[in-house]
Amino acid sequence: MMIGLDIGKTVIRACIFEGSFGRYTFGNVIEELVPTSTLGMDSPIEGDDEDTETVDPALLQQADLEQRQSSAIQTLLRGFQNISVVTHQPASQVSTRQVSLPFTDKSHIAEALPSTIEELVPFDVDEVQIQHRVLDATDNESTLLVLITSEDIIESHLDKLEGLNINPQHVLIDGDILGYYASTGVQVILHPTEDSITCSVFKDGQTLGFRTISGVVSPQVDMPLTAPTIERIRSTLIFFEDNHEIDISEILLSGEHAHLESLQEQIRTEMGVPCSPILIPNNVAPKWALAYALAEKGCGNTDGKEFDLRTQGFAYQGNIQKLATVLQYAAAFSMIAFIGFTGWFWTQKIAIDKEIASLEEDLIAQIQETMPDLPQSVMANPSTVVSLMQEEIMTATDKLDKLGSITAAEPPMLTLVKAISEGMPPHEKARIDVSEMIISKTSINLKAETDGFQTATEIEQALKQHPRFKQAQKADEKSMRDGIRFSIIIPLEVDESNTDAQDTEEDG
Repeated sequence: MMIGLDIGKTVIRACIFEGSFGRYTFGNVIEELVPTSTLGMDSPIEGDDEDTETVDPALLQQADLEQRQSSAIQTLLRGFQNISVVTHQPASQVSTRQVSLPFTDKSHIAEALPSTIEELVPFDVDEVQIQHRVLDATDNESTLLVLITSEDIIESHLDKLEGLNINPQHVLIDGDILGYYASTGVQVILHPTEDSITCSVFKDGQTLGFRTISGVVSPQVDMPLTAPTIERIRSTLIFFEDNHEIDISEILLSGEHAHLESLQEQIRTEMGVPCSPILIPNNVAPKWALAYALAEKGCGNTDGKEFDLRTQGFAYQGNIQKLATVLQYAAAFSMIAFIGFTGWFWTQKIAIDKEIASLEEDLIAQIQETMPDLPQSVMANPSTVVSLMQEEIMTATDKLDKLGSITAAEPPMLTLVKAISEGMPPHEKARIDVSEMIISKTSINLKAETDGFQTATEIEQALKQHPRFKQAQKADEKSMRDGIRFSIIIPLEVDESNTDAQDTEEDG
């Protein structure tokens, strides 16, 4: 079972595909609201007054949110077994840069990126994960989209999931994986969350960039987006167009409020381009877009070029604990099997040795009866006896081969009958019913019936085409009610000189 897990601040959504080994079919979608407080939970945040005074309130708020999210995830996935999970990181927690390098060799790009990135970001390159994707390559230059992520962020995210017994196969960036819904042309996908909007731009399905801007959608009013939010979206789209030298032709909406006509109309009016909700297969609503795309990645139905934080030192290794248990059981089973096999082997060996001794005695007895002149000293050695028998077999085989070389593989009589059958014209061209065939050393006499005199002549001429039947002659033609009865006489001792002369005369 493959599950795409969309972890939001107010709701956890999951898209479920059923199957295994790369064969999955869409199952259903489920969601779980994130509790509004930690009251009543098993593990509330604890601390005395002295500790809370020194803790950043923002960190306490984040820890409270994570605990509530964990509770919702546990409730959502309760009862599922043998699941594979694909989840995400918000685009706000990663950084992207567009970089140009004066070469196109892939190995050189990988070597040059760390030093190039070090000049662009205020991070220690040893503490970040760097990935890249080639946007464009000419003869002398490569344009790259580079993803930079703090390893602490990745490690923290995986640790939280591990605490929930979740070992995700992939951790993708929401702004990037939404490209699953991009098609041709230059498209922008807006994906509103509880307190921000992820804005991604794609060209012919390829991610050019993504950003997170602050702003919320208010579905209860005629203008769901405030003027400042509209201005942030507009400036972001202008940045994309200028930076990539493109013209945006369409805006797609995903997420909770993508179906709102008022939101679509506001964006169409303000941005001056068509706007519509994304279309998800299986008639799934747009609010499940992220979870659905994540699940499709796990099922192997995307282009495979998405940025995946489960790489390098964080590469997915499967469930190591389960693997170790399986290996332990396998080792124990192998030991038991080896001991059992060893006992069986020696039992079989003793039985085979006894059988060999018995066969050797029988062999010597047969040899004494067949070759009584052999001395007892030779008979006492079974290997010598076997060698003598092999030599006798080889001699007999050689004689048989020589005899076979002078003996026809097929009886002469059958060969002759086969030749007559093959010499006759096809039945659809000339009907012939043979009532009697006499074969002697010197000739073949056939008595047969056919449709008419012309057909009898055709049968005669067809037989003459065979090298052995050139002297065939029809005779005794008698009319019947349904045809004629006739005979064909075929001499078997052909005078080659007369035959050649006849052929020459006919050719002339």
